[in-house]
Amino acid sequence: MIGRYEAFMNGTALSSVDNSILVLDVNHTPASVQRRTSRVANRNGSRVFGEYYSGASTTITFEIHEYDTIKRQSICDKVAQWAVYGKYLTTSDRPWRRLRCYCDNPPSIRSAKKWTDPIKMTFVAYQLPFWEEVNEAKLSMTGTNKTGTLYVPGNVKDTLVTARIEANASCANVTLGVGHTHFDLKNINLVDDDVVWVEYDDDMNLIIRKGAISLLAKRSGNDDLLADSGKLNTLYFISSASVTVDFLVRGWWL
Repeated sequence: MIGRYEAFMNGTALSSVDNSILVLDVNHTPASVQRRTSRVANRNGSRVFGEYYSGASTTITFEIHEYDTIKRQSICDKVAQWAVYGKYLTTSDRPWRRLRCYCDNPPSIRSAKKWTDPIKMTFVAYQLPFWEEVNEAKLSMTGTNKTGTLYVPGNVKDTLVTARIEANASCANVTLGVGHTHFDLKNINLVDDDVVWVEYDDDMNLIIRKGAISLLAKRSGNDDLLADSGKLNTLYFISSASVTVDFLVRGWWL
């Protein structure tokens, strides 16, 4: 049924699962923050020396307008499959953002009699506790020593940056920098047209690879390349021969 609200899982609309479905509401709970603090000696207040965010969540409320109890249960089962086997949730009020999530509260019919009762399901983000931009912000530069700026949408500090490095000649060393963070990749021994990816898997583990070959041991510097969402960021690279570097980042939102 066509309504004011909609939810999409991996691009598939919830209402498309069956014509009897009407989405009633979309409720968001932002990522919660826990800050580690320590008291200041002989003074009021405390110092913050670290912070940790836990997952954002979204609850979808919908109705199944089907009087037949067997058909209604069958439709609910299809919605559960839509929810449980999904990965990226998008909602009509956040069309250009997505939540990498799990369905923690699958939909279920509590009463066969009360066929107009609303049904709820809740999705929680764990590995990445924020909403992220569907489209990546991108900055491409070619040469041996280049600096540029890139605006990253969002409102979260320290957003992970990925990169693609393509060698235009034999190249041994590349330094990638974003703001106050950098990677030094030494003795990677690229030849013309070799491509190195700096990226993250689904569990947010850093991967640096040339094809199937891991170059993670060749890295030194910071743990991650970090940009600030909602700001103009300075990015640069320095290489021992000409390369083309694509910096890629999806802005994060609370």
